[in-house]
Amino acid sequence: MLPRARMNRSQGTDGAAFWGFSLELYGAPDVAPACLKLQDAWGADVNVVLLLLWVALDGRILGKDELTAIDQSVRNWRDDVIRPIRNVRRALKDRRWPAEREQEELRSRIKDVELESERVAQKLLLQALHQCPPPPSAEAPRRAARRNLAEYAAFLGRTFPPEAERAILAAFDQLSA
Repeated sequence: MLPRARMNRSQGTDGAAFWGFSLELYGAPDVAPACLKLQDAWGADVNVVLLLLWVALDGRILGKDELTAIDQSVRNWRDDVIRPIRNVRRALKDRRWPAEREQEELRSRIKDVELESERVAQKLLLQALHQCPPPPSAEAPRRAARRNLAEYAAFLGRTFPPEAERAILAAFDQLSA
């Protein structure tokens, strides 16, 4: 899947290549828990993290201005659509309701809707990315990935936990090799 993602990274905003990369990276060992930790404890948007890693495959580093534009492009969608859907799904997962079988069926359908809302968010991110000026030069992918994560943590006013960053970068290294 990754070679196709590399071919299509600079083309269009339909998001198929970025989505494929995201599923592959997120599905790697230890990445989902690391991303959820960044999301829940540090306020990171997992789709922004994935975008930063995706562009790092080309050695692209996004600075504060680009991060601001990208975050603004998805902020309302994230706050008004994704988070409420996620909260409902989690409530159905974390609590036992009297209609247990129906609860699980509903949670499964809501999870599908949540994934589709994440896909829409990725399209919004790509549209914003394509409005950013191209970088003057490229870095090695690993260096770009580390710098993008550091830039995003600074943008959020945080320092990401090293163990989460290590897990994400280890999977990134596997995909970018």
